[in-house]
Amino acid sequence: MNDHSAPPIATEIVAYDPGPNHMSAFLVAAVNRERDRQEKLRESGKFVATCATTGVHEMSNDRCNTVLGEEVGEIARAVLDLNATVERDDLPMDVGAREIDIAKAHLLEEIVQTMAVLAAWHGRLIASA
Repeated sequence: MNDHSAPPIATEIVAYDPGPNHMSAFLVAAVNRERDRQEKLRESGKFVATCATTGVHEMSNDRCNTVLGEEVGEIARAVLDLNATVERDDLPMDVGAREIDIAKAHLLEEIVQTMAVLAAWHGRLIASA
């Protein structure tokens, strides 16, 4: 991540943690905001469809799985970046801690984006059942 600020959605998720066994309202809201962002990108013409699109431009399950795989790859990259940041020993303590926080926030952002793809795909399948 090039800028030195945490993504806003990730910051909200870190701010409230209900524990590992439950999804927080903040996480659900973050996924919903990400779904809205994805649909706005579709509406702007950045891409023709999302995994939620129905009708003539509906994505196949194979295509949705490919989109999901790409998102999981972004999570993998964020994990590698976080590990590399944690392992650095050339940064002053305060700078290193901030860089770790930024890398964690980026990982959280990628997880939210992946969850939003799953939510879109799930919603389309449920709606067409």
